[in-house]
Amino acid sequence: MLEKGFNFKIGDYVLKGQIDRIDPHPDGGVEIIDYKTGNIPKDDRRMDKDQLLIYQMAVEEVLQKKVDSLSYYYLDI
Repeated sequence: MLEKGFNFKIGDYVLKGQIDRIDPHPDGGVEIIDYKTGNIPKDDRRMDKDQLLIYQMAVEEVLQKKVDSLSYYYLDI
């Protein structure tokens, strides 16, 4: 899946977002892939990794898929 949108509720909050890429694995699980472009300061990369954990919660809640791995690619273009 590419550019998969999601909405899910945590407590009183509704989270909306868009996942760059979700690849299926042979075991039925998935890999979530997020891409970042440009020059990203190292301090900002920690927040970006936290974003992947939110994506994992969304995929498990909304798509009912087991997340096998989370991948981040920084593209310096």
